[in-house]
Amino acid sequence: MFFFFMFTIFGSEEGLINLYYNHSIDKANAEAILEITPENAIIMTQYHDKQLFPERKVINALLTNDTVNASVGKILEHYPVYYFNFAFPEKDLVYLNERRLPNFGFTLELLTRRGRFGLYELKPIEEVPVE
Repeated sequence: MFFFFMFTIFGSEEGLINLYYNHSIDKANAEAILEITPENAIIMTQYHDKQLFPERKVINALLTNDTVNASVGKILEHYPVYYFNFAFPEKDLVYLNERRLPNFGFTLELLTRRGRFGLYELKPIEEVPVE
């Protein structure tokens, strides 16, 4: 019985101590994101929607979804949009900004890192390149 109790509290990634720690980090991240972003901002995220909504509108998606990316390019004409997810290595960010995202009318600019995560502002570009 004691072993079960110890395992429940400490013994795994889903133990109560780890859950409490991760929840407190997520809460601190959300508070920082809300402080940095304007009230009318829309935030794309895969994992943090529950911490950011309803204070911000949220799109639960990744930048790998072309349909969402096309819609976001249009949303940027009316609202500021941010992306909060795992931070990109520099080479991946360069690839996204030079080859992939301009096709949808925007690029990413890193605003801040929060541990393993990064908050990026989506920057509209004036002219979408023709392939």
